[in-house]
Amino acid sequence: MSAITFGLNRLLRTTILRRKRDDGAQEDLEPLPEACKTVLEFLEESFEVSQQGGRRGFQFQRCIPCSICSKNSPKKHIQWLGNFEKECLPCKDEAMSVVCYKRLFAGTVDSGEQLSEDMSHTEGSELEKWDFRGMLVRVSKDIGDDLNEWKVALSDHIYTGALEKAKTAIALFEVLIDRAIMKDGDIRILLETIKMTDSLHLRKHIPKCQPLDNMKITQFSKFRQSVMTFGKELRDDDIRKLVFYYRLRRQYSDGWSLIMDLQQELILADTDKSLHDFKAKLNPESSELEKWDFRGMLVRVSKDIGDDLNKWKVALSNHINTGALEKAATALSLFEVLIDRAIMKDGDIRILLETIKMTDSLHLRKHIPKCQPLDNMKITQFSKFRQSVMTFGKELCDDDITNLVFYYGLRRQYSDGWSLIMDLQQELILADTDKSLHDFKAKLNHMGLERLSNCLNR
Repeated sequence: MSAITFGLNRLLRTTILRRKRDDGAQEDLEPLPEACKTVLEFLEESFEVSQQGGRRGFQFQRCIPCSICSKNSPKKHIQWLGNFEKECLPCKDEAMSVVCYKRLFAGTVDSGEQLSEDMSHTEGSELEKWDFRGMLVRVSKDIGDDLNEWKVALSDHIYTGALEKAKTAIALFEVLIDRAIMKDGDIRILLETIKMTDSLHLRKHIPKCQPLDNMKITQFSKFRQSVMTFGKELRDDDIRKLVFYYRLRRQYSDGWSLIMDLQQELILADTDKSLHDFKAKLNPESSELEKWDFRGMLVRVSKDIGDDLNKWKVALSNHINTGALEKAATALSLFEVLIDRAIMKDGDIRILLETIKMTDSLHLRKHIPKCQPLDNMKITQFSKFRQSVMTFGKELCDDDITNLVFYYGLRRQYSDGWSLIMDLQQELILADTDKSLHDFKAKLNHMGLERLSNCLNR
């Protein structure tokens, strides 16, 4: 026994050792529970005697240093053991097992704690393998970047506020335990969530875990199971379309975080009306929606623009700044800028129609209800220079691109002439000024590219 100072606490450190037999027959040097309980009772009785007769004596509590922060942080703290009621004590987002202290000093172990010798230790640790909360700590740590998927899976069992605050799966498990949905001896919801999220690698943390292939899902509704299937099918392009359509103003790290927002806004909910409306918007051709759905129409147009995106970027480059043009991965990003700047809005899509005409994308008319032929439409949203640049771009062939890249010393490969034009514009080689246009046309003529020079005017 020795007195030590730990943080602001003055402690009496007690060490109990078991002597090793000389013949070497003894394998386990852990003290016997009877010896540990005898020492503890002796100390507690001595402290209680010190308080008799009105004396102040010694006030005491059972405690141990936290093994988690002792390893990971210079700031260590004390874990208070109380009357050994708990098997794990929290430290930030982790949990420290105190099962061995409970067994040695209280003489009690819950069902599932005593396993065969070959299952008694975790990888690299001295914890017993079946340690309910310790197992959950290991599962949580291994969930890692799949946390959002688990939040979606468990969102019928855990309220939105707790889901938003949870930084690790430990916080989710705590709610399930508090609500008695999961407990030591009943981890069915954990196993079903592992199956639903395809996180089968987590089975290694659960002692004697059987294969889950034939497990029937009973803890989750058919709707929740279908949402999980929906989430696994979401692609980056799908996420962009949904964000645009529903005017969501944040970036999503994955489809699962998008689903949580859709649920919170009741866009995706377990009701007949919500599900019908959401599915109808996903499948406009087979829906009963009103024919004029502004953002839905733009989503369909964007999808059909496809490989012509660079052509649309050149067409709209007087209306959209260079940074936004470079970042745009789909036409939806271009449309978002036009809407934000009030250049395009529900009820006024003239710039869209004119761009369709300038880019010769007449097949896109099919997505616009009651769209009239565009042959006689006068261009009013674009300058003569911009119209001439579009004519210039349509005339560019592979040899022209090669010649221009060589002449101007450009150090990149171009997938098409439109991406070359964007670089020429950014370098101010091709700009809507008399001097720039005169110089550029003169160099085209010098290279023998008069047919391209004749396309450009102001």
